[in-house]
Amino acid sequence: MNANVAMTKKGFGEMAVTGCLAGPVFNILMGLGLSCFFSLIKDNDTTEIPWTLTKNGEFDKGNVLPFGLISSMLVVLIVIFANMVMNGGTSLTYGIQKINLVIYAVTILGLVIFVLTKEEKGLDD
Repeated sequence: MNANVAMTKKGFGEMAVTGCLAGPVFNILMGLGLSCFFSLIKDNDTTEIPWTLTKNGEFDKGNVLPFGLISSMLVVLIVIFANMVMNGGTSLTYGIQKINLVIYAVTILGLVIFVLTKEEKGLDD
């Protein structure tokens, strides 16, 4: 926050707003994404690919949440990058960013519904 306030006082308000938006996105993509990725690949069973949704030929419900988050964050990153390329790297178009809002909403809603139905059916590991 101090860095953003200092940048604003020096006349770089757009840079401060960019920092406010880019910081949390980077933290989510790198922090949550990397930790989920490493938890998925940390598996003692070397006969199968450890970051899939199946384990021993059966659907593994424990991998849905991290796999869903990693997949949706990758799609969001691609949409942001495509938006930047289309605008010559100068700005992001609000219309295209609506796609990201829909992706976030669908991902969060889907994962919440998955977790709630998993708990109702007593499928916790």
